[in-house]
Amino acid sequence: MTANTEISWTNHTFNPVWGCDKVSPGCQHCYAEGIARRFGTAWGPDAVRREFGDDHWGKPVDWNKAAEKVGVPALVFCASMADVFDKNWPAGVRERLWALIEATPWLRWQLLTKRIGNASRMVPERWMREGFPANVWMGASFVNQEEWNRDADKLLALPAKLHFGSFEPLLGWIDPMECPDCEGSGETSGHYFSDTGLATCERCSGRGVRQYFDLGWVIVGGESGRQARPMHPDWARDIRAACIKAGTPFHFKQWGHWLPHPEWPAHPHLPSVPVAPKRGWMVLDQSGRLDVPDGYFPEEHLGLYAVAPVGKEAAGRQLDGREWNEFPNP
Repeated sequence: MTANTEISWTNHTFNPVWGCDKVSPGCQHCYAEGIARRFGTAWGPDAVRREFGDDHWGKPVDWNKAAEKVGVPALVFCASMADVFDKNWPAGVRERLWALIEATPWLRWQLLTKRIGNASRMVPERWMREGFPANVWMGASFVNQEEWNRDADKLLALPAKLHFGSFEPLLGWIDPMECPDCEGSGETSGHYFSDTGLATCERCSGRGVRQYFDLGWVIVGGESGRQARPMHPDWARDIRAACIKAGTPFHFKQWGHWLPHPEWPAHPHLPSVPVAPKRGWMVLDQSGRLDVPDGYFPEEHLGLYAVAPVGKEAAGRQLDGREWNEFPNP
């Protein structure tokens, strides 16, 4: 299947509009904003969203014909330069998108949003009543525990055939069993790194709490760009472990700008980092960063990792020696 994108978890990207505004910590260093500004498209809540003509809207129809011809559905990420449930879209554009989705059954539309709370009132009422079209994969972004606790149930409540989570950029360890009722009470047993990826609320034993493996697909990735925030390896490993235990497809997209040193875990004394460029490297603890005076680790250094700013291409996509390219069955 030919593709028009380098994103590892899709074949095509389609943007009904360009433009968005920042609503999440994950938006802080938005790649799409930088691209849009280079092409003269403004960004922000009051900026006019850029629209496109009929030729642009005809591309998914061509992809659908090609997929039908070879008998293999194609994946379409909508929208990489916008958010499907941004309330500032021009009138009529979203309705045109819904009609296009229904007219292209050989495309698997990956609707990924940071505004999952808007979805139920922005999709057609018929979709909420009768169920989303079978070719819609509904996804939400989760970058930290707060977003997971707030939005996981909203995503899973939508009557889609497949729900997926994009944990990118992963900015902290997310306990899939952390109970919103007990959050901040000190009653959770989470925030440890185990080989099972499971942590249970001691107060309520996780009753009714959503887990990673309630999702039909999970994507994990670190942040890219020179201002990127590093991802602790164990944040990704615990999500992967939970997915493996449940048989949930797991896709590791990238490390991003920061690559963990190959000598995991970090040594008591600062190891040399031959892959590091001139810019400095840092040490991560479980919270995401640790400043180490004079390059020396404390005696209790469990969970500390050295990371080097090598750039996305050099950092690659391998987690523990292999690429994780799992997909749901389309």
